[in-house]
Amino acid sequence: ITKNDFESIIEQVTSQNQIGEQSCNWKETLAYVIAYEDSQKLKEVAKALGDQLLKARKDINSAIVCYILSNELDLVTDLWKKRALFQIRKQGVDKNEALFHLFQKTILLRTACKATHSTQDIDLILVDFAEFLNAE
Repeated sequence: ITKNDFESIIEQVTSQNQIGEQSCNWKETLAYVIAYEDSQKLKEVAKALGDQLLKARKDINSAIVCYILSNELDLVTDLWKKRALFQIRKQGVDKNEALFHLFQKTILLRTACKATHSTQDIDLILVDFAEFLNAE
């Protein structure tokens, strides 16, 4: 870091070969990027780490953290939606409860990140939630 060789370190950590190994510490990498790089570089590195964590380790929770830091709100919402569907189908969670939790998390995330644009995912969640409220 003192010799300005941080780019090569980031490249090594985010490469597909490294991310699957236990030696890769994605949290430490993000901490260094937050401390020494600008917000655009953080978004790039966090997105790359999230992609690799999801593909190589199937670590959804860690990938979600990375995607939140990279401001990839649609990817986070999509992962949460898939998790809710899994909970409904495989774990027997009540559909309305899962929908309510998905709605809560999505709205809180979008508010915290000051997201102003609407997406198809959020629109569909709102329609489902409106139908749920109408049925009550």
